[in-house]
Amino acid sequence: MNYYDDRYWQRAFQAFRKSSNQYKVIQNWLSDNISHLVRYQTDLSILSVGCGAGEPDVILMRELTQCGVQHIRYIGVDISIKNIEEFRKKFDDFKHEICKVDLQLYNESAQNFEIDEKFDVLMIHMLYFIKNVSELLFKYTRLLSDNGKCIAVMTSQPMEEIYSITAMRHLHYGDGKHLTLYSEVKRSLKATGLNYEEEVKIGWVDIEESFDMENDDGELVLDFIWDTYHYRQNQPKEVLKILNALLHCHRIVQMINGRRCYIQYQQFITIFKPPAIF
Repeated sequence: MNYYDDRYWQRAFQAFRKSSNQYKVIQNWLSDNISHLVRYQTDLSILSVGCGAGEPDVILMRELTQCGVQHIRYIGVDISIKNIEEFRKKFDDFKHEICKVDLQLYNESAQNFEIDEKFDVLMIHMLYFIKNVSELLFKYTRLLSDNGKCIAVMTSQPMEEIYSITAMRHLHYGDGKHLTLYSEVKRSLKATGLNYEEEVKIGWVDIEESFDMENDDGELVLDFIWDTYHYRQNQPKEVLKILNALLHCHRIVQMINGRRCYIQYQQFITIFKPPAIF
């Protein structure tokens, strides 16, 4: 996708959000694991890297409040100013349900953002877009408090190996934008020696309208899934051939409630505070 066209990206993101249960899956996982994050604390500090438009972080604040947290120091970092604006709106909508929060949002990239503080919870939402995952993980896991945990959230595809095909690499790297696959992130994690646990949940995206060539929202959803820009008009023929075949593959597209849905895996990686040598 042409990420320099932020307006188009936002349209694609909104179309995807309406068609996907991704954030519901994330919210459910956070709710199920909230006690491991809180550990009877009433005062909590959170750093969220790639915080986006506030989903699911604002819901997490509400869940923490319900678990007895009385004060949250929250710092969110995102490269999109539009996301920062949407985050503030979402926070305002929910703040009557949330404990006292010292909220700071920074319009900055994860690579360039610098801070010298310790945090109880570190959320990382954007490892897809990082070339040197090990370097970024070292940078941020150093900021964990003694009992702190880092939660890295990622999405992968049922046939992720398809992205190793030359045509697909052209699709993702051709515009100068980097995309890191989940399998590559796992290799980086193992190389760092960081102590982590992994849990996988299944999500889906309703792509029924994506088969209608006249449906703009259907194309926007595909653009977000495939990381493309005007999927139908602009992609090389060899790329379109691969993508169209995938849309008819039973391992990737399944019927859910009578509608064709693109299956995605939601990975939750819990990284524990690294040894003192770091």
